[in-house]
Amino acid sequence: MSEQVFNRLDSEELAAHEQAARLAGLEGEARVDAARTQAGCQRRSFVQLAMSFCRQGDEPLLWGRVAIAAAEASPPPSGPELLPLAWATLGNAHRIAGDLRAAGRCFFIARDLLEDVADPLDLARIYSLEASWVRETRDFGSAISLVEKAMKAVEGVANEKFLARLEVQAGLVMVDLGDHGSATESLAAGLLKLDHQGSPSLRLIAAHNLAFCAFKQGRFDAAMRLVHSLRRDYCDYGNPKLLLLRDWLVARITAGRGHLEEAATLLRSICSECQEQGFPYLAGLIELDRAGVLIDLSQLDRALESAATASYVLDAAGASQKALAAIILLQKGIIKKSAPERLKELVIIAKRHLES
Repeated sequence: MSEQVFNRLDSEELAAHEQAARLAGLEGEARVDAARTQAGCQRRSFVQLAMSFCRQGDEPLLWGRVAIAAAEASPPPSGPELLPLAWATLGNAHRIAGDLRAAGRCFFIARDLLEDVADPLDLARIYSLEASWVRETRDFGSAISLVEKAMKAVEGVANEKFLARLEVQAGLVMVDLGDHGSATESLAAGLLKLDHQGSPSLRLIAAHNLAFCAFKQGRFDAAMRLVHSLRRDYCDYGNPKLLLLRDWLVARITAGRGHLEEAATLLRSICSECQEQGFPYLAGLIELDRAGVLIDLSQLDRALESAATASYVLDAAGASQKALAAIILLQKGIIKKSAPERLKELVIIAKRHLES
């Protein structure tokens, strides 16, 4: 794990590998203390090391504290310059840990210190990390603005790999915004720049979302070909949730191709997998998709059962009242045997509330 992260560090920091490796091998408070007491010339490496480990979800909060300790112990001028990035790293750590409120506090501190940032790459990293947090608060407009700020900060800076990350990040936010044409352009541009050795997980996420965009644009065969071409990557680098999202995408593509019975069977199986693996909200979304497929099959009794299951699962998972109300309207529409077009519209409305 640590060797993969070290390979991502900039070339001028390679001399710090030995001390950074020792730091990564320490446990808990010993790691934070070492970041505070090691020679000052290594502290930028420690902050970037912490940022890289946080991104992988490896003890994120501990690595966030390592970043703060290293920056606070650095003498001027490097200390004040590093602190905003360190606070952004801790904010990202809280985001990964699921505490969006604590993340927001850290990014507020980082923003307050931005005038001390001299390095355009550090400034861009801060904007990029904050964009990831803002995206999870579902404020997609602000997220894309932050990514654009990051891109502007590194104009003219020779770091193609980081620019590739930003282009992928922009593409993911465009997917959230429903702009699948622009998302395709941005994701494809980022993938072209990403090297095959250093960023396999990011490449997989970008390619998966390219397949999703193809599906949303009605290019079902292209979407399925891309998913199949990624089989090895999904096995090697896919986390449990991404694998479930892949299976859901395959089922949706199958429905788009007109194989509705097969799609309904796939969706039911994926719902069960989501429940078993601890993703109830995702299970509810997929069950709602299944209801839509069953409506297309004119199997209204099964569709009603599927909508009721979705409502129960999503209520338990904390879905919004607007989303639950939309599903209740769908159930009533099925009972009344409303026109299929109206029922499918209610499915779309419910999903929109669930995904907002």
